[in-house]
Amino acid sequence: MKLIWYPANGDDPTTFQAGTAHHLTANYTGFTEAALSHQTTKGQDQDGSTYLGSPFEDRELAFEFVYIATTLQGLLDAQRDIVAMFDSEDGPGTLVWEQEDGTQYLIYAIGTVTSAPGAGNRTNTTQRYTVNLTAHDPFWYSGVVHRADFESEEVNFFPFDFPWDFTGANAPLQTLVNAGSHRVPAYILFTGPIENPSLENGRISKSVGLTLDILDGESVEIYTAQDERYAIYHATAGDISAFPYLDYDVNLSDFVLKPGNNICELTALTSGTGASVTVQWRDRYSGV
Repeated sequence: MKLIWYPANGDDPTTFQAGTAHHLTANYTGFTEAALSHQTTKGQDQDGSTYLGSPFEDRELAFEFVYIATTLQGLLDAQRDIVAMFDSEDGPGTLVWEQEDGTQYLIYAIGTVTSAPGAGNRTNTTQRYTVNLTAHDPFWYSGVVHRADFESEEVNFFPFDFPWDFTGANAPLQTLVNAGSHRVPAYILFTGPIENPSLENGRISKSVGLTLDILDGESVEIYTAQDERYAIYHATAGDISAFPYLDYDVNLSDFVLKPGNNICELTALTSGTGASVTVQWRDRYSGV
């Protein structure tokens, strides 16, 4: 088992693994289980209650490691770096869990690190630490970023330098596969010249459409996550909001990829040479 921490401030990642300077122990929790919040309503004189839903709570994770130095000063120097890498000022970092077969999953979390007191946890060259993290987005995501090109175009805008899975290219109808256990939002990039493009997911009968003539050299970037959705029109004159150009019945957060096959189709009034639509997503899991 290997854990890799990407600090929010952009510093180099740190690997926690048995037999390394950041020696990972077998004490970890919260990686598989996720708490639910059962929501109900109850009327006067009602027997039992009416079930409304069970959204996931924030995920609490913790793991333990022992830092192994060669000198006391080296241990003290490392302690400052360890505290700094979990500094919450810059927001959530990214924790990557690499399993025994090399498969990687990631989660976005924020938290603190504490050193264990007592002679049994500290020597002149070693110190035991516990990392406590909270993932307000409680889901794990695949380390591989999937990508479907409805026209071949080398455009990457997904964060982090993880492996890519190219689903296909030059096809107006494609099957996008979410191998996870939970619906997942999508990044969508419309690149001109293309007029009034629309991308529909037939699995859920929802689409993202624009009433807009996107010129050559322009693009519209969209993210459909419920609490982080955005639509940016990278116009010739500068970046502006693309929300006014969305079709009147479009709710971005409704456009998701459900677990399994999602048959998506691209349509447009007109399109020219170099036009493309690119969709990127990660598989999403409630536990791994």
